[in-house]
Amino acid sequence: MQEELNNPNQFLTIFVTRQEFRVKYNFVFIYNYMHYLVSFDPVFLNLGPIKIHWYAITYLIGFGLFILLGNYQVKNYNTSWTKEHVSDFLFYGALGVILGGRIGWVLFYSDISLMDDPLLPFKVQGGGMSFHGGLAGVIIAMFYFKHKTQKGFFEIADFVAPLGALGIGSVRIGNFINGELWGRLTDKPWAMIFPDSLPASLWNQPIEKLQVLNQQGLLNEFQTPITFI
Repeated sequence: MQEELNNPNQFLTIFVTRQEFRVKYNFVFIYNYMHYLVSFDPVFLNLGPIKIHWYAITYLIGFGLFILLGNYQVKNYNTSWTKEHVSDFLFYGALGVILGGRIGWVLFYSDISLMDDPLLPFKVQGGGMSFHGGLAGVIIAMFYFKHKTQKGFFEIADFVAPLGALGIGSVRIGNFINGELWGRLTDKPWAMIFPDSLPASLWNQPIEKLQVLNQQGLLNEFQTPITFI
């Protein structure tokens, strides 16, 4: 078995969600050449007691792109939308994204029950946003905007959809900086190593130690057979 794992033509890279790793696999990552270890500092600006994270900045970038492209469409295309409509919907949509994303995470993804900690939605310092909750929040905002402006729902959707895509793309960059939302196992040479996808014994290790282990090829000492459930 050891000889097979050391075959230079074979390697595995962990590129799975933590839940998939816990449930489906009973192994750690093995490789024969060094992959990039994702190790960005998630903090954009440290002001002592206040820390501004890159993740928040990517939301602001997404909102800014919404305004820029929305106003561009108003100016250059035949549409019933005005610049006031764009700014108004950004306000409602941003509320839907933030409130819906947070509430969705608390209800569906948090390990702590809302019954056990009623203040959990307000404890944002620990992070936690749900794409599906944010999407639901935006759809609710669209229905409210429909009622307010008397526009058709699909008219609103046609205008908003390409603008929202830019915001989603921006926030996905924030996810990458945070070292989260990685994909599945892959044997591609451009695969990356996300620290939280490693075995539980390494989750709380300093990133500097993981970098050294990665450079020295010592992470391949964690070898056990793959087990599918």
